[in-house]
Amino acid sequence: MQSGVISKEGIDDVMKYGLGFRYACLGPLEVSDFGGLDTFYHISSYLMKNLCNSGDVPELMKQHYDAGEYGVKSGAGFYDYSGDKAQQATKERDEKFLKLYHALYE
Repeated sequence: MQSGVISKEGIDDVMKYGLGFRYACLGPLEVSDFGGLDTFYHISSYLMKNLCNSGDVPELMKQHYDAGEYGVKSGAGFYDYSGDKAQQATKERDEKFLKLYHALYE
C-alpha cells in the first residue's frame, strides 16, 4: 500500500479470496501437497531464516523432498496420493472450495 503496489481493498481481497479462502478448506500440509513440496521446500530454504530462530527447512518437509515426494504431482507427500487418490483429493478439494464460495458469496 505504501509503495502503491496494492490498494487497501486489494490487501483484503488477497486474504479473503486467496489465503483465507484456501485455509478454510485445507490445512497447511494439504496446501503444501497441492502446491508441491518441491516448491514449498525451495521457498522455505530462504524464507525460514526470517520466520524462526533455526532458519532451517522443517525436517519433515526435507525428508519428503529428499525422497522425491512432492505431493499430489508425485503421488506422495504429507499424504498418500497413489492410484486414483490424487484425482479424488483434487475433486474433494474443488467441491469444498465451491461449497464455501456459494455459502459466502451467493
